[in-house]
Amino acid sequence: GLYSGLACALIAEDLPEGPRGEIVLETISVALPERGFYPEIRLSSVQFRDAVGLRAFFPEMGVLLNGGALLGGNLRVQRVRLDGAGMQLARDETGAIDLRLAPEAPRQQGGISATLANFDALWDRPAFAELDEISGQGLLFLVNDVLTGQIIQSRDADLSLSREGEVLRLVVDGALVARREARVRMEITRDAARAQTRLEARFQTLDAQDLASASPALGWLAPIDAPISGQLSGEIDDFGRVGDVAGRLEIGAGALSQGEAGDALAFDGLQAQVRYDAAASRLSFDTLALSAPAMDLRATGEAQISPDGEVFLGQLQLDELRVDPPGLFEQPLEFRGGALDLRLTLGTERRLEIGQAALFGGPFELRASGEVGFGPDGVVSALDLHLPEVAAREVLPYWPESFIPGTRAYLDQRMQTGRVRDLAVALRRAPDTAGRVAVRMDFVGLT
Repeated sequence: GLYSGLACALIAEDLPEGPRGEIVLETISVALPERGFYPEIRLSSVQFRDAVGLRAFFPEMGVLLNGGALLGGNLRVQRVRLDGAGMQLARDETGAIDLRLAPEAPRQQGGISATLANFDALWDRPAFAELDEISGQGLLFLVNDVLTGQIIQSRDADLSLSREGEVLRLVVDGALVARREARVRMEITRDAARAQTRLEARFQTLDAQDLASASPALGWLAPIDAPISGQLSGEIDDFGRVGDVAGRLEIGAGALSQGEAGDALAFDGLQAQVRYDAAASRLSFDTLALSAPAMDLRATGEAQISPDGEVFLGQLQLDELRVDPPGLFEQPLEFRGGALDLRLTLGTERRLEIGQAALFGGPFELRASGEVGFGPDGVVSALDLHLPEVAAREVLPYWPESFIPGTRAYLDQRMQTGRVRDLAVALRRAPDTAGRVAVRMDFVGLT
C-alpha cells in the first residue's frame, strides 16, 4: 500500500549506516495497525557492517514510524524493538569494557564509551529525533571476562535504550545462569555534555565469587561462598576501564573457605558500604558488619591493594565486638572499641593475618595477633591473646569450661581477691585435629 511504498523508498536513505558502513538484511515488510498512524517496518536478519567487519546483528527488528510524517515524505522513527537479539559485555586483557552487539563483533576502539557515543549520535539524525526508546525482550546477554576467563550469561534479558536531554541510558535486566540463581540489573549512562560514562549494577543473590573479579575493590570476596545482593556504581574512562567504585553489599549466610576443602568458617551474614579510589588503589569500608555463630563485629576501615590485586593490607577501627563461642564462656565477651592491622593474601592458598589488635571498652584490655590459612586440607588457624593485668575474678567468666574441666568452678570458690598478670592464651586449630589451647599467667595477692 501507500505506507509500504513510502517506507521502502525512504528507509535506505534514512537508516544509519555509520562511517563507510552498510546494512544487510534478509527481508523487509510493513505492518499497519487497524487504528492509528504508526506503521511498523519489520526487518529480519539485520546486519550492520563497517570497514572492520560485523558490528551488530539482530534476528528481528521492528521499527515503529510516525505515519503522518511518512505521508509528508519524512521518515520519523518512534520506537525500535529488538527481540531475541544477542549482546556481550566484554572485558579484555587490559581491563577495558566494551559492549558488542554480535557474538563475533570486533572490539570497538574506545570501548563502551565509543559504542554509546555511536548510539547517542543516532538521536541527532532527523529520522530519529522523535525516537522514544529502543527496547528488546528475550535477549541473550553475555558477560565475558577475558582477564579471568569467566563467562556469565542471561538467556531471557530485557533491554531499554533511551535518551533524556543529553543523557543516554542503557538498561539490561535479566536472570543469570551462574553458580547460583541470581538476577542483575545493569544501567550504563553517558552524559555527552560532561563526556562522562557511568555503570551501575544492582544484583540479587549473586554468588560472591562471581562478583569478586569485577573490580580490584571486590577481590576480598574471593574466599567467600555465599549469596550476595546489593548495588555498585563506577565511572568508566575514555579507554573503557572502570575507575572509582562505590556501593553497598549484603552477603547472606555462608562461609569462608578455600573452595575445595570441606573445612570452612561459617557466618550468618555480612554487610558493607564500600568506596574504592582507583588512582590510590585504596578500598574504604564506611561500614562493615559481620554476624557469625561465635562473633558479631561492627567496624570501619580501609585497605591498600597491591598492584596485582592479590594482597589487601588494611586497618580496621572496631566499634563493637562480641565474642561468644557456643559452650565456651560463661557470658559473652564484649568490647566497645578497638583497632587492628591485617593482611589478606589471595591466590592458591589464601591467608588472613592479624599483625596486632588492641581491644578496649570491655571488662579488660586485650591485645591479640594471629592468622587463618585456607590450605588444600582445610582451615589452619593460630590466635595469641595477651592481657597485661586484670582483677582475677573479672577474668573467670571467660575461662573456657572445656579447658581443664572443673577449673572455673574451683577457682570461683577459692579465689576471692588478687590479680592476674601477663595472661597469655594460645589457640591452635588444624584440619582433622582437636583444637589446642595453652594458658600461662602469674597470680598476685590471691586469697
